[in-house]
Amino acid sequence: MSDLPPIQPLERNPVTYARHRQEVLWQITIPVLAGVILLLALGILAAVLGTANDQSQWADISLIWLIAPTLFMVLILLIITAGIAYGVMRLIDVLPFYTRRLQDFFILLTVRISRLDDKAVEPVLRLKTYRASLSSLGQQVNRAGDILRKIFEKGEI
Repeated sequence: MSDLPPIQPLERNPVTYARHRQEVLWQITIPVLAGVILLLALGILAAVLGTANDQSQWADISLIWLIAPTLFMVLILLIITAGIAYGVMRLIDVLPFYTRRLQDFFILLTVRISRLDDKAVEPVLRLKTYRASLSSLGQQVNRAGDILRKIFEKGEI
């Protein structure tokens, strides 16, 4: 493994990398900074303009600004949950047909495998059957021979 040359990292294309960095600046960094500055400005404005009489109103406005992102995320989760529920309802309508087809396929597969198994074992079973038949025939011949021998020894024939 020490014979292999070290892997050199690929050099970036300077043109596309510069364009990427510029897009990151304009599409991510600046909008995030603008949002942070806007929220800070609204907070400072609320603190400066708020008087004793307006504190309740500004507190309510601040509370709305704090709750709004949470409500937006909950709305997204509600839409996702509704989509999943709708998908499950559609799946329940379609699923029994396809699960029945899958079950029939596996039953057919089981029958075919059983037939192949029987065909594979049949020569062995036939050989053992012939061997058992010959053994039984041999035992019967031996018994008949024993009986005939006893008969001849007694001189009955």
